[in-house]
Amino acid sequence: TISSFWNHSWVSFISFNFYHRYTKNKYISLEGIKKWAIQILHGLDYLHSRTPPIIHKDLKCSNLFIDGIVSAVRIGDLGLASHSNRSSPIAGTLEYMAPEIIDKNIYNEKTDMYAFGMCLLELITKNPPYHECETMGELITKVLAVEFRNH
Repeated sequence: TISSFWNHSWVSFISFNFYHRYTKNKYISLEGIKKWAIQILHGLDYLHSRTPPIIHKDLKCSNLFIDGIVSAVRIGDLGLASHSNRSSPIAGTLEYMAPEIIDKNIYNEKTDMYAFGMCLLELITKNPPYHECETMGELITKVLAVEFRNH
């Protein structure tokens, strides 16, 4: 089961909230962000290398946690996670969703990687993705416009 993965060193809950504790009102060097990104990728690799792969479905900065003593980043909140071969209703945080989730309800390793990219964007800019959008409709239009530009 997915809950058995909580004991793995890359997937666990650490008591500090990553985003609010370490990025709000603080300078984070690009080198520091790179080190955290590598750790997050190791965690995603662990989830995605299971048979069948586990898809997080709600990767975002507030679901990443850091041990302040050793700066070890962990992926948390696996409440929406499921195996990639299971169908499920659309779930997650809209700002981090890949266009294919909204458009076609497709979840896979690539959609987690899209969310990872949105996390990097937030870490670098200190703004959540699509922070300029004032309505959900405007947000959905912008997310879907990304997909159509890439085809």
